[in-house]
Amino acid sequence: MSSFEALPYDVLEIIARYLARTALAALCITTRALHSLALPLLYRVVELSGSGVNSRQRYRLFLRTVGNSDTGTIALLVTSFSLDCRLEQQDLLHVVHALRAMQNLRHLYVRDMDATIRRDVSTLDAVKALQHLRTIRIIIETDSTFARLVVRLPPMESLHVEGSVGSETAPDAQFDRLVLWSVNSLVRLRMLSTYYCHDLLCQNSSAIWERVKELGFGIPANGAVQAEAVAHAFPNVEWLETSLHSEAALRLICDLHLPHLRQLKLRVVSTSLYSAVLPMLAQRKRSCTIPHLAVLFENTELDLDPVMGLFQSQALRTLQLRVERLTPSIKTILEQCPNLHYIGLILAADRYHRGLTVSAFETTLEIFGDTPTGKLDDVRYISVALEFRKPSHFQHRYGLSEVADEIYNIFAAFRKLRALQLGVVDEPWEWRRHLQHDDGLRPPSAAIHRVPCSELSLPYTIDGVVRMVDDDLRAPGTV
Repeated sequence: MSSFEALPYDVLEIIARYLARTALAALCITTRALHSLALPLLYRVVELSGSGVNSRQRYRLFLRTVGNSDTGTIALLVTSFSLDCRLEQQDLLHVVHALRAMQNLRHLYVRDMDATIRRDVSTLDAVKALQHLRTIRIIIETDSTFARLVVRLPPMESLHVEGSVGSETAPDAQFDRLVLWSVNSLVRLRMLSTYYCHDLLCQNSSAIWERVKELGFGIPANGAVQAEAVAHAFPNVEWLETSLHSEAALRLICDLHLPHLRQLKLRVVSTSLYSAVLPMLAQRKRSCTIPHLAVLFENTELDLDPVMGLFQSQALRTLQLRVERLTPSIKTILEQCPNLHYIGLILAADRYHRGLTVSAFETTLEIFGDTPTGKLDDVRYISVALEFRKPSHFQHRYGLSEVADEIYNIFAAFRKLRALQLGVVDEPWEWRRHLQHDDGLRPPSAAIHRVPCSELSLPYTIDGVVRMVDDDLRAPGTV
């Protein structure tokens, strides 16, 4: 350890930033110098989740530690706190004590914030006292105290709200006031709820949230929110999420022009769009040109063709689909997107509840196994996953020796393919192509290796995929 400490402090600080939490915890119990270096990094970002016994023990220990006056200095190290789990009644007061102690918080998310406030109304004052708070995530529950909370918040940089804004217990006027107050500071605004921002845009038509880069919002079925109003209010949006649940929503997406938009996430939740899509495609002013697209079908078997007709297939670099069932159009649509670097396919669990025992591996063969030469030549990453299935349903069905030939065939079909990931969402298998340079005269040969679960690096989240592909595009290279 002495040789490690001999390094300059600024070098040690950089190294420590990349250490795992277990390594930081180990450094805390070595020397005083390393303790002072590692402790702030260990507690800077605290994320607690889960519902098991171990999870409860972890968050109870943390809440008691930061709320204890003898260890109060630890609380001042925390700048981001997320508690994503249901709390028992005896734990709610500990949350209040912890919030009072963590005076340097910049980000806050407590899933049971509503219950905490109802347990002790002084929670509102504890949140109001967080002078450095700039980002917050709120989940609105039944009988929410949402309105009483938002009026106590300062201008925010990030607002993430889920639930029913606009109900009797959570009137949207208070939320409008906060969003308007944050007009010069907001960078991220996600309203995954029944909040439609109609009054906000209509009553404040001159307001422009120029700094907003990420926007998620609902579209009212009555067409009250127009594409022009959204584009005027949020001209610099690069990331957009919304739902296609009505003709009005479809019309807004058809007409919406956001010149900086790079990433779009659409949730398709209605089967009544068939009759509306084709006429709108014929009348639309322009096709949507974006590099990163995710289309998630939820409880609907609407075909992909009409929805994909909204976008220029040549421009797509990543495409992630969540579908209820496989259709022949999926393969056709993929082959119409020649510049894809990433293909992600998530199959809904309902497909398997009806007795169809198709594995993620078999699905991959069905979709990609006979891809014609010259199609999808730029694909680097393929991910196929089953949603909400037990890992054992797929994990033990095939051994590596049984699927080796087929895996090699898929890598042969996609000459630039670097990684293939199969399985269930929570426990995938991954294969990667590793280049072997035998000498300087011949091109490198490819060896296909299965990656251990501890080393999986292919992300499932859309944001993670986009970052990975953008890195490829900034530093292009061949496999």
